[in-house]
Amino acid sequence: MKSKVNVYILSFIISILSSGLPRMALAENISPADVAKIVQKAHDNFTSNPQQIIDAFADNAIIEYPFAPQDIPGFPKKIKGKKAISEYFYGLTNYIKNYRYDDWEKWKSWRLEGTDNYLLEYSATGETVQGSKPYHQNLHAIVKIKNGKITYFREYWDPYSALLIFGLIKKVSPDSNK
Repeated sequence: MKSKVNVYILSFIISILSSGLPRMALAENISPADVAKIVQKAHDNFTSNPQQIIDAFADNAIIEYPFAPQDIPGFPKKIKGKKAISEYFYGLTNYIKNYRYDDWEKWKSWRLEGTDNYLLEYSATGETVQGSKPYHQNLHAIVKIKNGKITYFREYWDPYSALLIFGLIKKVSPDSNK
């Protein structure tokens, strides 16, 4: 009887260990809404104060923009470390201004089960520095936070609207092929 109980206990422990719960216990205890607040506060109107976004990132943070057109300068796919992050965000102020993110309460946010990752869905609007043209993005990001700092930020955005608004491509009408 005693060995049967031990087998049941052992199988219970194995099922807990394989479920991902211990990894979640090691994660920072932070809600998806808190992650949204951290990211929104850091990003909102960073064009007026780039240091606020830089301060939100850990020293060894990584930013990835998988949809960035890598063959066009100014659109990096990957940024590593605080110095490179600083250069990138200060550089953006030459192209965009008044870049405001929706209030975090309007964001959708989830913790991805069994991981330290959070998924965020949000929008932002601003204006181009040249010509004050309106700029809008609907965005999705996968984010990791440690000790209140962003350690990983992978943002998905629409490169077409960015390239179009900054004059790097031209919109072609359906009749232009005739």
